[in-house]
Amino acid sequence: MERKRLDEISLLNEKLSTVEQKFLAAQEASKMAEDAHIQKLNAADQTRARILADSESCLKRQRVIHFLIHTLLLLLLVFFLLDGVPALETLNLIKAFNAYTTMSSMIRRTVLEKWSHQEGLRNRQFGI
Repeated sequence: MERKRLDEISLLNEKLSTVEQKFLAAQEASKMAEDAHIQKLNAADQTRARILADSESCLKRQRVIHFLIHTLLLLLLVFFLLDGVPALETLNLIKAFNAYTTMSSMIRRTVLEKWSHQEGLRNRQFGI
């Protein structure tokens, strides 16, 4: 009788040891998955920061270009008023500037749409 109880206790201890090992392995796998998830989020944050920095520098550069072009157009208008530049050339320059402004706005909008689409995909992927 006593021997039978000792065998049962030994069997239960073995089962408990197996369950503990499985629990520790599952806990380690969970920690590794959590670490991988955090690394993905950090990489996404770094990418987002890089995109924002690039777009900010692009906007600064674009503002400088717009300022210079506006200044040039203002000077051309003054010369035109003083009959220094023919009217047709001034109109062509104004049309070219308008085309440039439209094109740069379209490019900026496309970049921002692509970035927000990627952001949406990231949010769906990580369940945010």
